[in-house]
Amino acid sequence: MKQMKPVFSAALLGLSLSLGAVSAYAENAQIEDMAGDLIKLRGEVEELQAKIDNKKETHKNRMASLAVQRTDLETQLQRNSMELKQLKTSIKEAQQRTAQDSIQGKDLKPLVMQSIAQIKQYIAKSLPFKTVERLTQLSEIEDQVQLDLLPPHKAVNRLWAFVDDEIRLTKESGIYRQPIKMDGKEILADVARVGMVLMYFQNGENSFGKVVKNEQDWLFVNVHDTKEREQIIGLFDSLKKQIRTGQFTLPNSLSQAEAL
Repeated sequence: MKQMKPVFSAALLGLSLSLGAVSAYAENAQIEDMAGDLIKLRGEVEELQAKIDNKKETHKNRMASLAVQRTDLETQLQRNSMELKQLKTSIKEAQQRTAQDSIQGKDLKPLVMQSIAQIKQYIAKSLPFKTVERLTQLSEIEDQVQLDLLPPHKAVNRLWAFVDDEIRLTKESGIYRQPIKMDGKEILADVARVGMVLMYFQNGENSFGKVVKNEQDWLFVNVHDTKEREQIIGLFDSLKKQIRTGQFTLPNSLSQAEAL
């Protein structure tokens, strides 16, 4: 029995060393697994951070684009308001002159014709909303004054009412039906007008577009971009439901017109 103790002790020592090696191997394997998980998590964090940075940049660009669009719209609105105010001032001067007994109709007539020419010029530059109808009304007044069928002082009152209607157009939005020109052809379409600054159209069930202006004329352009189409469809739906107040995101037709 005394001779077996060293052998038994050696066996225990070997078993202890084996268990230690197994434990060390298991610990190393666990550390490697943890390191792998950390590397994977770090990659996911970096990927998420990249997405966040991308969204931040997209949002920043979007806000910059909206700021440019707002500036363009405000500039266009101020320009329209200024032109209409100038026209109204001109007509008011004519009204004041009609109050003077010493002013004869023949003296007032050139001023009326000049005012009509100015209003026609404004309409030619303004949004192409029922342009033919608006110009026809002016031509009727012009012809009647020219043929002495309408006294100049009465013509002034009609011009005053006409400019009031033009000012009202700048404050209203809605859906209307009118002819539009596309690809050299005239077709009938529904138009959604936002004041006298922006206008969009629907030609058929799934055909939508916007009105843009190049250096020479207004153009009716089909919209194929999915996001812009959804924005235009949303505007039409809101106006059909008589929703005319609120915040709308719309295609910026003013800044893009210069590139056409």
